[in-house]
Amino acid sequence: MVQQSQKILFVNQNPAAARQWLPLLESLNGADFQVEQVDPLPVMSGKVVAKNYCAALLQTVGALGPFTQLRTQMPQLPIIILCEQENIDSAQHALRAGAQDVLVLADTTKTLLKRAITHAIERKIAEAPLIESETRYRALFKNARNVAYITTRDGKFIDVNRAALALFGYRRDEIIGMHVKNLHAHPEEHKKLAKTAANKGTIKDYEVKLKTKAGQILTCLLNLSARRAPDGTTVEYHGFIRNITHRKTLEERWRRYEFIVNNSKEFMTLINHNYVYDAVNDSYCTAHGMHQDDIVGKSVAEVWGEEVYLTKIKPTLDRCFAGEESYFQGWLSFKALGERYMHVTYYPYHNTEGVVSHVVVVSRDVTERTLAEEALGKAHAQNEQLLASIPSILIGVNSDDQITHLNRPAEETFGVKADDVVGRPLLESSIQWDWMEILTRIDEGRKGMTLTSLHDVKYTRADGKEGFLNVIVSPFVGESTRKAGFLLIGQDVTERKVLESQLAQAQKLESIGQLAAGIAHEINTPTQYVGDNIRFLQESFTDLSGLLDSYQKMLAAAKNGGVTNEVVQQVEEAQDEADLEFLIEEIPAAISQSIEGIERVTGIVRAMKEFSHPGVEQKTAIDINKAIESTITVARNEWKYVAELVTDFDPDMPPVPCLPGEFNQAILNMIINATHAIDALDGTGDGPKGTITVQTRKDGNWAEIRVSDTGTGIPEAVRPRIFDPFFTTKGVGQGTGQGLAISHSVIADKHGGTITFETEMGVGTTFIIRLPIELVPANGTELVPAR
Repeated sequence: MVQQSQKILFVNQNPAAARQWLPLLESLNGADFQVEQVDPLPVMSGKVVAKNYCAALLQTVGALGPFTQLRTQMPQLPIIILCEQENIDSAQHALRAGAQDVLVLADTTKTLLKRAITHAIERKIAEAPLIESETRYRALFKNARNVAYITTRDGKFIDVNRAALALFGYRRDEIIGMHVKNLHAHPEEHKKLAKTAANKGTIKDYEVKLKTKAGQILTCLLNLSARRAPDGTTVEYHGFIRNITHRKTLEERWRRYEFIVNNSKEFMTLINHNYVYDAVNDSYCTAHGMHQDDIVGKSVAEVWGEEVYLTKIKPTLDRCFAGEESYFQGWLSFKALGERYMHVTYYPYHNTEGVVSHVVVVSRDVTERTLAEEALGKAHAQNEQLLASIPSILIGVNSDDQITHLNRPAEETFGVKADDVVGRPLLESSIQWDWMEILTRIDEGRKGMTLTSLHDVKYTRADGKEGFLNVIVSPFVGESTRKAGFLLIGQDVTERKVLESQLAQAQKLESIGQLAAGIAHEINTPTQYVGDNIRFLQESFTDLSGLLDSYQKMLAAAKNGGVTNEVVQQVEEAQDEADLEFLIEEIPAAISQSIEGIERVTGIVRAMKEFSHPGVEQKTAIDINKAIESTITVARNEWKYVAELVTDFDPDMPPVPCLPGEFNQAILNMIINATHAIDALDGTGDGPKGTITVQTRKDGNWAEIRVSDTGTGIPEAVRPRIFDPFFTTKGVGQGTGQGLAISHSVIADKHGGTITFETEMGVGTTFIIRLPIELVPANGTELVPAR
């Protein structure tokens, strides 16, 4: 039976609509019911005070907020929805969400309303045990450590517990109504789960990636089951989510540790207080040729043998169990590896109580390194012996520019002791040489990591005299530091330079010897006809003296006032005897020829003087056209019988820095070489003359000189050797093989130029000399003005 005067709560959401319900509600007041009316605001703010209400009448206009809030505050109170026809859809939704009944104003009478309230109260009383059970369920739901949630059949959250809010970082009002897919890190995974849930109705321990509001990815285990209606259709889904991210992290970390340990080349074992293996890694098993199951659980003595255990292993284990980190180094014999040299470290393992319960043994196979170190030591000793026996100067310098090695030849050359300079900066050594050149080449070598070389570096010898070195700077390849170390390799070339100078002088004397007869002939010819003309003038003067005497007598007679026929006849006879007409014609010619001969001799002497320019150590900017012309003149007697010589000089050629005497010698060698090539073409000297062409031209910053001949050409087999010292294709006594070698040294080494050739057999050869025009020092020579 329904108790008398039961309190009924009426929540009014719309005053205008409520006035239409008031007559019906007021008709209820009496012996059976007592209706109390409240606004929705207290309901929404959770301030409705419980007054033992038996039922609630909720007048709705569409919004379900008051319904949800009221149901949350008083879950055991039966709620009847009062609505107009236009709000029937939202009322039906409330019915599905737990309302006891829905009454539409147009269809409701006092009897129907009273019956609906009575049935709702009776139904609620009948559902009390269920409500109590639901209360306990909701308490469990609310306070569960894992995430608990309820969703609609289409995946929108209806309810979640506190654990869900804490895990995903959402507020309740944010997550209620949100779709489950928004929590999934991978949308395709949600689709798969939704399909499985729809088909099977349950999902158990499914590992899934979910994301928090902040975007953090979590690894979770999901369990889900469908709550179905009596007709079998799914009403909603209940689920639990357990965050296993930390567990997965630990598992992954353990797998990595396990991977590292088992893939380590080092042997790792864990030995307990009973000297029994508790764990071993794969490398240790492989070394012994055994499986883990064959080792774990066995004693160390069983694996290694009693003798090795007692003499090499147990003493070290005992020290480690006493708390001391211990070491062993020596040869051990493994079943699968044989004799290996091992570095073994024993680490004490302390348990949670601080007691050494185990020993971790890490063994490293250093056999190859040990053998390599032994071999390296032997090699080092051999290298030291080798370096000591090398006659070249060797200076080792590290990346900090400190001298690391200085051999005996270096000590003897520079007059320094290795003990005094090793470990000191190179610049602070007492070595006296051209530091600017040395440091420049060191910098170039370091930047390019390539060999660089210097020729004829001046230095002060141990005896205080000046000497010359050839130096190679060799960076240490493979240096990992910012600056590479390097090796200075030097050779004293002082004596060689003296010999080269003597050889060049001898070659020059040889050239002068070859030219001497020709020059004598060139001078003799004009000298001879100058002498003949002078003798002619001497004889003519004798004849003219007689004639002049006759003229004097006739002049005296004329002054005395009487020139007789006898006097005139004497003059005529003297004139006929002197042959005056002949003398008047020939004497000027003789004088002109004599002057020409003297100029010819003067030109030859001037050319000889210019050709034999005194040797200097400094380059001079000279007119190479004029220098070549002088050399051609000096060599005239060499070429004039076998060739015509044609010149084609660039009139705009600027002065070129040269060592004049050396340059003239090189050009002379080219002309003589061309002459011999043309002469060799015929062999008899009776054939037609060939042609030697000498050209100059400016090519950018270079002066180019071409000496061409129409001779035999150079055979292909000997072309690579034509600049080699003492190499010649001429017969015995016809050449020393030094001409082209010296020319190459002069042009390439002393002038910083190049000398190449183009040749064709039977057509001829062209030698191409290129000299730099820039007025800069080269190879230790300085530039001075031309004089």
